[in-house]
Amino acid sequence: MSSRLARARKKKGEKKKKKEEDDSRRREEARRDEYVDFMAKGLKRAFDLNRRRSASPRERQASPREEESRRPRQEESRRSRTPTPTTTNRRPAEVPPGLLPPRGPVDKNSGALNTNNGPVDNHPGPPADMIPARPS
Repeated sequence: MSSRLARARKKKGEKKKKKEEDDSRRREEARRDEYVDFMAKGLKRAFDLNRRRSASPRERQASPREEESRRPRQEESRRSRTPTPTTTNRRPAEVPPGLLPPRGPVDKNSGALNTNNGPVDNHPGPPADMIPARPS
């Protein structure tokens, strides 16, 4: 993992200059210090008991007083919306009767619904009786 310059120096038998060593050591120490500070902050934040990420289930359940204060806001937001039609289950008149689902009882055992595919298992591949036996 050495750099190209380090490999070239190694071939020539040279050593790093003192200033280069000091600079690289200083940069490496600064990088380590930054990382240690970053990890320390993260650990402090993760284990800070005064700071909660989310409310507990009991705290999520609002008290009746809080619910009463929320209700008027919900009613105001409902009023501001556009009114929805009261008959939402009506079918549009353009649909021809042939495309509508059948009315009345439907025979569940008719046609393609009554296909017998044999026993169902969760094992992939052909059924065991279709695999040829090993010659002994």
